[in-house]
Amino acid sequence: MKCPLIAPFVSSSPSSDDDELDAIQETREGAQAAQKGDFVTAMQKWRSLAEQGNAMAMLNMGLMYSTGQCGKQDNKEAATWFNRALKQEDIEVQFNFAFMLKTGTGVPQNSKHAGIWYHHLAKKGVAMAQLQTGENYKRGWGGFKENHKEAMRWYRKAAEQGIAEAQYALGNLLHAYDDDTENGKESLKWHRMSAEQGYAQAQQALGERYYKGEGVSKDIVYAFMWMSIAESNGCKVVMLSSKYIAQFMTTSQWEEAQTLAQECKKNNYRGFR
Repeated sequence: MKCPLIAPFVSSSPSSDDDELDAIQETREGAQAAQKGDFVTAMQKWRSLAEQGNAMAMLNMGLMYSTGQCGKQDNKEAATWFNRALKQEDIEVQFNFAFMLKTGTGVPQNSKHAGIWYHHLAKKGVAMAQLQTGENYKRGWGGFKENHKEAMRWYRKAAEQGIAEAQYALGNLLHAYDDDTENGKESLKWHRMSAEQGYAQAQQALGERYYKGEGVSKDIVYAFMWMSIAESNGCKVVMLSSKYIAQFMTTSQWEEAQTLAQECKKNNYRGFR
């Protein structure tokens, strides 16, 4: 049985650098043991750390009891460890717990409680929680009513911290309201920033914008360039693809697009319109 533990890292604050390194090593050894099915060793490693106040070890202890991988499922004991971990105010532990609630990993799935934790962390400036809170408002998930204005607000906070997925999501929402010229310029800016970080969906979005002339002049060469890059980075295209638009290109345009795509990759996607 594969262990559902979230992360082999430590976020607590031991008394010295040596203690911190030891705690990280102990936590990793516990995770490695658990992945091999040696839950006795994992419990020994984590219990020792948890009793010293290590929040991630406490969270892992809770998971062991909630899944029964300690030998016997004990939801009451699991709740005790989870509560102890969360009271440490450790951001990464709280984020992991929100993920557990969202996905039902080791605990009953509870989208409303997950949404509360993500929002709590978003207000503390945690970029990935801001992204998730934006998603919650956009989709009306996690106990939040659908609200695109709020979604944009939280996407923007995460995007400004450099989260490529948030930049892409913000670009998409702004693009949906492109009747406003400023929204059109800003949506293009965020799509480009995300694409330059290598985010495949944003690269595909840029390609489509060049093909359709949305916020940019129509350019089939750059459309093909960005689409082919996106596809090579794993973007699964359903409708508009580089293969589709290639049929409308001349040989010289296709060759130019191929050359540009290679140069774009070499330059880490930067410096190309």
